[in-house]
This record gives sequence, C-alpha cells and structure tokens, in this order.
Amino acid sequence: MEDIVKKITTIEDKEQQNKENWERASDTQRSLLKRIEDVERNLQEYARALKKLGEEMDAGRLARRGGGNGSGSGAGEAVAIHRCCSVLIPSARGSDRPQVYCMHVA
Repeated sequence: MEDIVKKITTIEDKEQQNKENWERASDTQRSLLKRIEDVERNLQEYARALKKLGEEMDAGRLARRGGGNGSGSGAGEAVAIHRCCSVLIPSARGSDRPQVYCMHVA
C-alpha cells in the first residue's frame, strides 16, 4: 500500500511539474512571438525610412545635376533637362522602380 501511495504522489508531483513547465513554455512562446512581431515592425519601419532616404538622395542628386547649369530653378528644372535628354544611365542605387539620370550638361 505504501508503494502505491508513493507512486501516486510521485505521479502527482511530476504532473504538477509538467504543468508548471508547460506554463513557462507557453509564456516563453508568447514572449518570443511578441518579440518577433516587434522586430518585424521595426524592420518594416527601417525599410520605409531607407526607401524615403533613398528617394530624397535621388531627388537631391537630380536637383544638383539640373541646378548646375546656371538657370537656377532646382529640382523642377532637373526634371525638364532629364526629359529632354536621350542619354540616360540607370541609378546606382538598386530600387524597385529604376531611376534614370540625365547626362545632358547645358
């Protein structure tokens, strides 16, 4: 009889330990999933910021190229020069939408 009581007690102890382990594992899993979501959100924000920075840099380069001819209107002028020129090169920056720059020098 004593052996049976010991076995039952041991089984109950192991069951309680398994339950606690399961709860800890579940908490850890939830924590990790939340962290993964946070990292994914941060990566998306970082990608958007990089894309915006790249667009601003491209616009700045285009404005400098167009603004250097002395007529002075900046980015709008760069687009006009860009459109009138048939000599184009691809952007050095790899992007979804390839940009082209005018090689025309007034």
